[in-house]
Amino acid sequence: MAMNRRLGNFLKTAAACCGVLLLQGSVFAAGSAYSYTLSNPQLQHLYPNAADTTMPSFYANQKSFPQTLAQSIQLYTQQSLVNDGIQGNVAVTVNGSAATVTITSADPKAASYGAMMAGFVSGGAIGWSGALQCQQSQASPACWGNPIKGGQPWAFFLPLGLPTVNQVAVTFLDYPPNASLCTSNYLSNFTTARWNAVMQMAGVTNPVLYEAIVDAHPIAAPGSGQGTYVDATSPYFAGNQGYDNTMLGVLVNPPGNAASKSTLPVLVLGTPARTSWSQLIGQPVPVSGAGTATLPGQSKPTKWIAGNHPDVTTYQCCPGDPTSSCKGSYSLVQDEIIDLGVACTIKALAENPAADPGVAQATCSSLWNSAAQQHNVCIQARLDYDFMSKGMPCKCQYAADQFCGANADNACATGSSGVPLSCSSYDSLCDGTTPARTPPQYQYPGCAN
Repeated sequence: MAMNRRLGNFLKTAAACCGVLLLQGSVFAAGSAYSYTLSNPQLQHLYPNAADTTMPSFYANQKSFPQTLAQSIQLYTQQSLVNDGIQGNVAVTVNGSAATVTITSADPKAASYGAMMAGFVSGGAIGWSGALQCQQSQASPACWGNPIKGGQPWAFFLPLGLPTVNQVAVTFLDYPPNASLCTSNYLSNFTTARWNAVMQMAGVTNPVLYEAIVDAHPIAAPGSGQGTYVDATSPYFAGNQGYDNTMLGVLVNPPGNAASKSTLPVLVLGTPARTSWSQLIGQPVPVSGAGTATLPGQSKPTKWIAGNHPDVTTYQCCPGDPTSSCKGSYSLVQDEIIDLGVACTIKALAENPAADPGVAQATCSSLWNSAAQQHNVCIQARLDYDFMSKGMPCKCQYAADQFCGANADNACATGSSGVPLSCSSYDSLCDGTTPARTPPQYQYPGCAN
């Protein structure tokens, strides 16, 4: 994630390698407590907390930042339960480099957290090792944090607090914007908000279950101007035994998918993620590319679909818009069609494990290029229009719906001057009386300087 402009056998091997005790405690019973212990020499560094001396003070001093390892594990485990749709409470005790987590829940799926988090911690430790190697390298320019933008340093940050047992797909991205670390919420950023809106337009009722995220670079950094530098760290997280492949192997294989002949499907978004995915599977990965591959070390095949960066439309406009921020980027509608087709495809792969990725992609591409979906494409385009173009992005879905209805579903309808029409006259309809009339939340708390 990046560009925060708008706001069974594997686990055993991993445990032996990285010092994780998989499960400890009683068998889960409905309405009772289930406990497991995570033990790893690097555990203090895997969950962001102010007591970790390697955590930059810029983050440790943020409001509500977890002060201790126990607080951090409790916070992010509770978030995972919520995002998994599991009601329950979390208690944590820490003894040195070991933490015992107790989940009290009536949902039997909470029983799977022990095994999944054991694999997660093992994979996270591999990521931490890669980050240390990057920091200690003698490369010129420096591998880590070069440059630091606006006094906001890089920090190691794993994809915590996300669906862990009920996810239906895994999303492979670039790096997490540091606003998510500052707010202790991995999904609190524009990147995920915009993609959620696209997924919902494509018919996904709960996009969060597609957001078991692996970032190719587990580094919290400012959301813009850092991509080239972050991408240079790839060698420290890539490879068959590296962080990327290891963490993907954990999250595509939740216990609930054990009977399937394939792993959960993977959604690959953005150029850096497509590059890393291409290296993992040994084949080209273009935008709208789809296929099946077996990840190194896995026994099951993985179906995948690749797309644009989740907020590719941020600075895109309609032809004829003179706003300087457009920078000649006039493929707003075309990229909306691509994104909606990609969202449609991952939905199809998640709902039908037997689906052929190529067929699903072709079907979805045809659907979203059709006249039947032109109105919805128009709505999404007017919602996503370059936010710096005054009056151009509609402030809510209902305003966009009315704009499109009045302009023959042409998102780039123009006036007599040839300049795209504004949505301003429709924005008064965004009065908050219904969800469609309520402006979407694209502005999120960021980092306090």
